[in-house]
Amino acid sequence: MNFLVTGSTGILAQQVIKSLLAEGHIVNAFSRTHDARSSRQGEAKYRNDELLNFNNQVDAVIHCAFTRSEDPAELSTSLQFTYEVAKFCNAQKIPTVINISSQSVYSDQSHGHLLDETSAVTPATRYGLAKFSSELILSNLNCTNAITIRLGSLIGKGMEVRALHKMTLNAWNNNQVTALDGRQFCSLISVDDAARAVISIALATPPTEDITLNLTSHEQPTLEDIVQQIALTVEKAKDAKVDIVYIPAVDQMPASLKISTSKLERDYGIVIRDSIANTIKQILSDNAD
Repeated sequence: MNFLVTGSTGILAQQVIKSLLAEGHIVNAFSRTHDARSSRQGEAKYRNDELLNFNNQVDAVIHCAFTRSEDPAELSTSLQFTYEVAKFCNAQKIPTVINISSQSVYSDQSHGHLLDETSAVTPATRYGLAKFSSELILSNLNCTNAITIRLGSLIGKGMEVRALHKMTLNAWNNNQVTALDGRQFCSLISVDDAARAVISIALATPPTEDITLNLTSHEQPTLEDIVQQIALTVEKAKDAKVDIVYIPAVDQMPASLKISTSKLERDYGIVIRDSIANTIKQILSDNAD
């Protein structure tokens, strides 16, 4: 198949492209600025401003491009490009269109309860609101039905800024892991697992209507569960005791989010298991290297 992937220099898009090329697909990779890395076999690179004049055959679009910033100018630029992606898809009558959205559209409205795709959208940030706006833009395509993927927080290679990475290394280096409160639920998925799932969805039969899918790990533990898992994994690897320290929340419980993946599992047969456990082990393995 011929794919068009936006945001090609981003962490998720890079893994999606790598996996697509490994499976023998053709990838047209779009990024905001010129990507100086050498193209691989089956990959062609373009700038975003070339999209509306792009006429090559495309079987599926995977729209990953979007800023992580809260800056209004950056968010406006991302929404403008999303609009251009929608125009391109309509003009070219693209059969499959996937928009990578975010669990941020839900906010932390419902502590401890599984939010599904019909739950109220209540973004708490500009980013979450902009992501929901991108969903609306791509849900009005004339050519096809869009698939919106509300993605959990990414962990793993390339996501070293995440708390999971820092807590794991702290446990290894200092025999201690610290967590704020611990009761909050965490919706996490590794970059590798997310990329595999996105590709599986893209290769499936296109839906007969616009659909929204939550994509994250089936297991959505509390932060307390995660730090205990980190401690046990490090203790086993080092044969040394790891202390767990919980810092009480001062005013209220920190943001908590737990989203249901039952629709993804039922309709696509995709079940993401052990994403967090495998990532902890990978962080330790990479650190040892």
